[in-house]
Amino acid sequence: MTIRTQLLLVVATTFGTAGAAAQVVSGTIVGDLADASSGKPVSQAQVSLRGTALQANTDLAGHFVLRAVAPGSYTLEVRRIGYQPLVQEGVVVVAAESIRLTLTITAAPYQLADITVVPGSFSILETGPATR
Repeated sequence: MTIRTQLLLVVATTFGTAGAAAQVVSGTIVGDLADASSGKPVSQAQVSLRGTALQANTDLAGHFVLRAVAPGSYTLEVRRIGYQPLVQEGVVVVAAESIRLTLTITAAPYQLADITVVPGSFSILETGPATR
């Protein structure tokens, strides 16, 4: 074996094992979100893991997937306009495994600010009072 071949083997072995050792095998969280009273799927809800940048939105069937989750215990948060926020603590992710969650969320009315409508007309071309 030449010196060049030996050097290439050392470099390849060193970087190959260091890269494998540095890799963290992640898990996946898969779930479904439904309305607590009707049981119908809730779409376009934001699902996130507190303390991470991981988040997903539910699809039309209320389904969501959070991929590449490092092993550990997390607090899952779900938010959607018209519903009370849902917080589920103690969601445990194990390396190379997928966990399945079935969640329900409770509807809550969202109060908008009052709007007062005054009769009259206006023009975007004129300045001054909006009456004629």
